[in-house]
Amino acid sequence: MSLHRAIGFSLSFIHIVLLFIVHASHGWMMTDSQVDEYHAGLWTICSEKFGCKPLRPHDVHLDLMRSFMVLATLASVSAMLWTVEWDHIIHCNYCFPPKSLITSIFNFLAGIFVLVAVVVFHIKVNQLSTTVPPSKKWAFYLSCGICILCFLAGIYNFLCYKFSVWGTGTSTTHVGPDIETPVLLPERHNAISNRVHLAWVLMSFEDVDHFVIGLWLLCSDKYGCQPTGTRDAICSLIAVVVFGVQVDRKSDSAHPSGKFAFYLSCFTSAFSFLAAVYNGLVHKFSLWEVASSGRVEDTQKPDETA
Repeated sequence: MSLHRAIGFSLSFIHIVLLFIVHASHGWMMTDSQVDEYHAGLWTICSEKFGCKPLRPHDVHLDLMRSFMVLATLASVSAMLWTVEWDHIIHCNYCFPPKSLITSIFNFLAGIFVLVAVVVFHIKVNQLSTTVPPSKKWAFYLSCGICILCFLAGIYNFLCYKFSVWGTGTSTTHVGPDIETPVLLPERHNAISNRVHLAWVLMSFEDVDHFVIGLWLLCSDKYGCQPTGTRDAICSLIAVVVFGVQVDRKSDSAHPSGKFAFYLSCFTSAFSFLAAVYNGLVHKFSLWEVASSGRVEDTQKPDETA
């Protein structure tokens, strides 16, 4: 592993560890009443009298905070995985777009998710109407630092992509000097694509058509395979936002809370955006066009008779 790749891996690993600390902590907010002192986090609430108990969601703000922090953790883990040289392990280094660029995108997404969670928490704390206003604790400020660290890691990895210090990882030509015939595209590329198709068929059935089902590709015999996913991402994001605003406007005595379908919609929206970004990058580097051609052209050999 090169030095720049190791630095990118270390940055991703650091803010993953910090995100897990923030998840497990109950130091987001403190309320000091005349009866007891309460410390609340994302998942637990603690007091000196009753100890620590699970914090059940009671409003949309807490649901959004949890969802975006989980999405930030998933994006950070994805960024760290893209720094590993697993394309050489499976001997398919031309099947993927530049990994430094993908890592940068995941780092920026993690920073955006943490930023949204921090802003939602700040708004919720300011809306609380208690006799003693709650105070933000160290986990909130640590989350702000994680957000900055994610953006710095994204900038660093983007500069690595800009100056090609990782390598592109998108070689679509065979450079072996002893190959005299055109090299057929290995079946490993098609196998990976088929696994991706099956995974997204299990996730969503929104693109059901008489051609091919999936969020990654829409294929037909006439037009071939084209990237898709942006439409589904926008539609699911609009649905999540409209639902959250509508529930937040409810003025019932028992405030409604989002359940598992709401969380699943948030995850589906985020993964749809990631799919759209990945499809755009793969389309830019013409990986699917290479796959549809059925073979990879070898480099021209110099004339030995000259």
